[in-house]
Amino acid sequence: MGLSYISSIPNMNHSQFSKWLFISVLALLVVVPIRVTDACFFVPEDYAYSFVSPILIDTQSIFSPYALSFKNFEFSFLEKEHQVEDNIQEWIGRYCDLPLREDVFQVIYKTPISELEEWKAATLNPNLPLPLNLRKNTFAEINRKSGCTEVVNYLLFAKACEPHVVADSDLWNPKNKDITTIHDLMKEGGKLFKQTDSHFIRLRIAYQVIRLAHYAKEYKKVLELNDYFMPKIDKINSIINWWVLGHVAGAELRLKQEAKAAYHFAQVFQNAPSKRTSAFRSFIIKNDKTWGDALILCQSNDEKANLYAVRATQARSQLLPEMEAIYRLNPKHESLEPLLVKAIQQMEGVFLKKAFGSKNPSTLQKKRLKSLLTLIDKAISENQINNLVVWQIAKGYGLLLQGNWPEAELVFNDIKTDNPKLQAQIKTFQILTKVNSYQHADTETESDLYNLMLENEIYKSTPALQHFSRQKLAYLYALDTLNGKAALMKYGKEELKMVHDITILDNLIKVTEKEMPTRLEKLLTTRKDGSSIRSEVLEIKATLLLAQGQVEAANETYSLVPRAERTTEKFSPFVEDYRDCVFCPVTDTTAYTKAEVIAKLIDYDYRARADIENGPEYFYLLGNAWYNMSYFGSAWKMTDYFRSGANWHYATDDIYPYQQSPFGNKENHNLSKAKLYFSKALELSKETELQARAAFMLARIDQKQWFISENCNYSGYENTIPKLPNDRMIYYNLLIKEYQSTNFYQEIIQECSFFAAYAR
Repeated sequence: MGLSYISSIPNMNHSQFSKWLFISVLALLVVVPIRVTDACFFVPEDYAYSFVSPILIDTQSIFSPYALSFKNFEFSFLEKEHQVEDNIQEWIGRYCDLPLREDVFQVIYKTPISELEEWKAATLNPNLPLPLNLRKNTFAEINRKSGCTEVVNYLLFAKACEPHVVADSDLWNPKNKDITTIHDLMKEGGKLFKQTDSHFIRLRIAYQVIRLAHYAKEYKKVLELNDYFMPKIDKINSIINWWVLGHVAGAELRLKQEAKAAYHFAQVFQNAPSKRTSAFRSFIIKNDKTWGDALILCQSNDEKANLYAVRATQARSQLLPEMEAIYRLNPKHESLEPLLVKAIQQMEGVFLKKAFGSKNPSTLQKKRLKSLLTLIDKAISENQINNLVVWQIAKGYGLLLQGNWPEAELVFNDIKTDNPKLQAQIKTFQILTKVNSYQHADTETESDLYNLMLENEIYKSTPALQHFSRQKLAYLYALDTLNGKAALMKYGKEELKMVHDITILDNLIKVTEKEMPTRLEKLLTTRKDGSSIRSEVLEIKATLLLAQGQVEAANETYSLVPRAERTTEKFSPFVEDYRDCVFCPVTDTTAYTKAEVIAKLIDYDYRARADIENGPEYFYLLGNAWYNMSYFGSAWKMTDYFRSGANWHYATDDIYPYQQSPFGNKENHNLSKAKLYFSKALELSKETELQARAAFMLARIDQKQWFISENCNYSGYENTIPKLPNDRMIYYNLLIKEYQSTNFYQEIIQECSFFAAYAR
């Protein structure tokens, strides 16, 4: 397939394609959330579980989305809508809340320059009508009655600036800025600024001029303009102040004034919702000197706390020292609880893995958890924080992660809250504490987990808790060499078909044979319809034994499966089929069930050795069967449950990574049986036609074995004739040299393009 699907996409430029790709990925994220613990198949052993509910997070805090990487929050790129809304509301407020919101939006964002000119004329001369689209527009009407031409003049200027202050739509082919026009507009803005009395409008004109300089990449000019304009404007409470400061901070960053830039970006983050994400992304602290210089610029403890908070929300922050500093400056700072949740999530990603025997946390990680608990204890004892219960829950969870399960249980039991969601969070942690305390996979543990699985509503409604518990018990089963129960507990029934370890299946078979299984064992080995998985496990084992060439053992195992419960799918493994097409329909009408094929393999092997006259024919039929039952043949489902055509050159042991299999996907590349039987047919047959057919099949086997060898670079997707090494051409050369006179040779040279090329 490759990238052929792209051919179905309509012609797009780079920008359109990038938008299409982004939206497509976003749609997948929305439809199929990438959270392994909620998936239907297995959970990787190193998965970082998280049991912290969003209820612990103060969603009103501006720091929550950033501290927690936007989990459970709206995407930040939607802030452009907030920018528009903030701007509209400020205009409405300027006119005493009289204009309608939709009318302000129409004038500011939808009215072209030509209609603005007509509006200006109507404002200067009340006898002139408003433009047709602005009649009955409350904003336009109120402004005309007040005779305020400064607003119209500003909007005309802003419309003229607009084409020069937008990001390039095509990021691969950015357009050159019209610097001459930009400079002319900046001069025009300077004149308009001097002619304007309203400081509300003056601020907006200054913003437009500074923005022009920024988009022209004249960063020194940005700072000069800011120093020129801002002292001439009375201080007013406006979002534009922060928009201006955002451009100033950006210019400072470009000019290597990094401390000032960081300080100003922190202020923008704190005060301008519509610019918050861009300020967050632009906030950069490269070294301690820059950080120290930024702190010196702060005018109050609150500004310092904000600076620490913005740094703490960055991905690679030293979280605990930042929290300690914020707490010291302002224990009620709104960033502390989101950062507390972030710190707990970081810790659980490390310490929960201990439950499954993963590498123990390092000394440094243990020290960090201890320091976090110290801070939590201090906050609880002083009780100056915003939400005491959240800190108490965090303490209990920290003790749980530390392995101090008895004290964690005491903390959870002592927490008092009427909030049902917080109560649910506490109960989740109490269950987790109990599961973490399991030390042995004994009947008491199994009984306890069984009760949780069937009776506890918190457990049943928390997928991560279910997976964690299963993972924990699977680990304990494995310690007791109960690998069958471990696999079933850890991965589930559907993954058993991918098992390639006989001992796992044998262990499960023993469980299904128990006269008095535990309730959990019965639950694990029983399907929803009440039937046991025993027959299916036996058939999987028989299939695996057959893939290993152990026909007698496969037959013995399969005989234990009741006839009514055996697969009814039929196969034609004995057919001659020279096409390299494993999914093509087989023309042979003789087909057998799996049990019948196994029986015939035993019967034909006996006949091949006992019947001197017809033995070569049986050897040839057996060769066909083992070739067709391999990865390369149409009857591959006899010895496997899943086959991927993409598995070339990825592993030397025939086991390939596969998302839905914790064991990997084992492909049956083994052609040793087929080679043995075809060799016997070639050696013992006295008929040249049979000899020719056997030689050709031996040549095919050599070719396939070379394809999957480490030294072969040939791809099955190539539309070329592969050149085989000399040691892989032995049987092709034999066929060409000894059997040209046979009917088979004339048929196969027409049918097989590979052989035709070699014969030339």
